[in-house]
Amino acid sequence: MFKKLQNQKQKRLSLSTRHSLYGYVFTAPFALGFILFFLTPFLLYISMSFSDMSMSDNGIVLKFAGLAYYKITLADSTSFLVSVGQSLGSMVFPCRLW
Repeated sequence: MFKKLQNQKQKRLSLSTRHSLYGYVFTAPFALGFILFFLTPFLLYISMSFSDMSMSDNGIVLKFAGLAYYKITLADSTSFLVSVGQSLGSMVFPCRLW
């Protein structure tokens, strides 16, 4: 009987280990949701922004384009820079004083 009680005591987790497990169980749904619903699409969109996308019989084909689209947007498009300036201005000064 004494050996049986001794075996049961050895199988118990310490208080700090139990608290660690509670923390992992509590944060696991957030981590899973973050990876599935934020990180995966974010990385996909980043990879797509550096690619030339076209349709084929096999589906969507991504061909690496490098920084070409960023160059077009930042250097060649004046309306984009004006829009960025207006957006930043409205964030810094949210209400007009004049």
